[in-house]
Amino acid sequence: MYQHCQLCENENTHLIDGLTCKLTGSKPAFLNTCSDIHFGNKFIEKLESIIIDLEILKKRKTSVHIKFYISIVIGFTMLFLADQLSKLNNESVYFYYFLISLISGGVSLWIVGFDSLYKYKRELKNILNYQHELDRILRLYEIDYASNLVFSKSIHGTREVAIELKFNKNLVEDSKTVYKLNH
Repeated sequence: MYQHCQLCENENTHLIDGLTCKLTGSKPAFLNTCSDIHFGNKFIEKLESIIIDLEILKKRKTSVHIKFYISIVIGFTMLFLADQLSKLNNESVYFYYFLISLISGGVSLWIVGFDSLYKYKRELKNILNYQHELDRILRLYEIDYASNLVFSKSIHGTREVAIELKFNKNLVEDSKTVYKLNH
């Protein structure tokens, strides 16, 4: 119920009273949908943010997977090399420092590879969950949307993103917005 209000322009939040409606002055009391809901700029900005973040993550997918596989292969190679070198009969302290460095480097590369993949998947899951929650609320109001996203070329670390949203109902106005993103 409160997710609806967080998307509505009529939301009013007080430190003492909590969440109230600007129209009624009381806490939300609807069951499934609110007849007075007003999807405005707050909702549009949240939806645009989710769509842009999701598209940026999709564009990073290949580089994250390449980093993962390269880290795993190089890490495994370092561990294999350390294993093969350990079979030599060398009693030098520096030799053992070198073996420990190879093992540490190999394990560190594995950690880096798995960490980057884990962070990517966690971020993707969070954004998809939020998008599914927004879509669920919109389905309650029988609202569908289509989005068109255009990324410009990056100039000095800044890239423009134009996003156009079209909705099937008049509860939400169509929008076209341009954002500037810094890398």
